[in-house]
Amino acid sequence: MLYWLTLDALGAIVSASPHPNPRATEIRDGSDPELAAFLAPAPETPEQIQARLSAAIQKRLDDFARTRLYDGILSACTYAGSTIPKFAAEATYCIQARDDTWNEAYNILADAQAGIIPIPTQQELAGLLPVLAWPT
Repeated sequence: MLYWLTLDALGAIVSASPHPNPRATEIRDGSDPELAAFLAPAPETPEQIQARLSAAIQKRLDDFARTRLYDGILSACTYAGSTIPKFAAEATYCIQARDDTWNEAYNILADAQAGIIPIPTQQELAGLLPVLAWPT
């Protein structure tokens, strides 16, 4: 694929587009190493990794609670004092599942930040966390 580049006075790439650009100063093939480096996404910061994984964990917990028609895990947990035994039991389970999930997630994140394990993908992380299954 060809890219239309704009270069600065020193010849460094300032912008690249796969679409014709009349202001481009050069056209290069996408296999050009300097262009490939310019187009490569910047690595995630530790804060970005933590935010991405935390959002995935929260979504997993919320999606689980929604299988019983709660708005999310927080909503399910608020039923702990319910006078309806079914809701109270589900809330108790959700509180324990939430605690276990976040406790394990923090352990995994600490191990990843310490270099003990590689940073897991969201899919790998889901496999490392406690199983979420409603008690029968």
